[in-house]
Parts: sequence; C-alpha cells; structure tokens
Amino acid sequence: YPNPMLDRASIHFNVFRKAKVQVIITDADGTEIVTLKDEEMAQGRYTVQWNGSGGGYGGAVAAGLYLVHLRMDGNTIKSQRIVRQ
Repeated sequence: YPNPMLDRASIHFNVFRKAKVQVIITDADGTEIVTLKDEEMAQGRYTVQWNGSGGGYGGAVAAGLYLVHLRMDGNTIKSQRIVRQ
C-alpha cells in the first residue's frame, strides 16, 4: 500500500556494504522529481527526509502518487509508493 504524507516523508533504508547509494523520487510516469541522496555510503542504517519539494521545479509538488527508488551501485534495490496529499 502507498505511504500517505502531508508535509514530510521519512525514508528508511539499510546499506549492507559500502556502496554508491541513490535515493530518487519520481512521479508515476517515471519522470525524476528530485534526488535526495547520491553518494558513497558505508554500511549502516539511514534515514532521509523528503519535504514534498520538486527540486528543480521549485516549491511543493502537486498532490498525487510518487515513487521512491533506492539504488545501490546502479541497481534498483527497492521502490516504494508515496501518496502526497
């Protein structure tokens, strides 16, 4: 089920070995909205926040369905739906 959000979404993930990690938000059509994380990360548990802003689009994105993609070393590990209300 999608994870509803009003003002902010917390995205939790684990890194099991040192890897280049990307956390990317896209709209339902796959268009990238914002990259929240794009860096080498050590093993551990992490949390990033998305405040509903659209990066280069400026301001808050419209209500609707968005996807969070977790990529490690170029491979998509997990995708999760978020509903912005």
